[in-house]
Amino acid sequence: MDSYEFVFILHLMKFLLGVTHELSLSLQQKDQNVIQAMSLIDTVKCQLQNFREDGWEDILQQVGKFCELNGIAQIDMDANISRRGHKKLGAQTISNLHYYRVEIFYQVVDLII
Repeated sequence: MDSYEFVFILHLMKFLLGVTHELSLSLQQKDQNVIQAMSLIDTVKCQLQNFREDGWEDILQQVGKFCELNGIAQIDMDANISRRGHKKLGAQTISNLHYYRVEIFYQVVDLII
């Protein structure tokens, strides 16, 4: 729980669950207004798309501040790491930036959108 990856994913999920919370509550009501629910879905999708396009720097800053305050080692985004799960296919390496931005940030946000 004191790794950079855990903190990054925790902050990402905190934001995403915060954005989708109101929609979730609305969809659980017994007497739903379908038009209002559809409007809320569109609003949440728009917020998530905006976050996907403009939220990367914000999430990095939040994670960096959290790690600094709690003595958690931060990582060098330009450093290369071995690609997980692909050892039999050859020793592919990717940067931490690619791993966190493409394989975590974009994939998770895209799944929710």
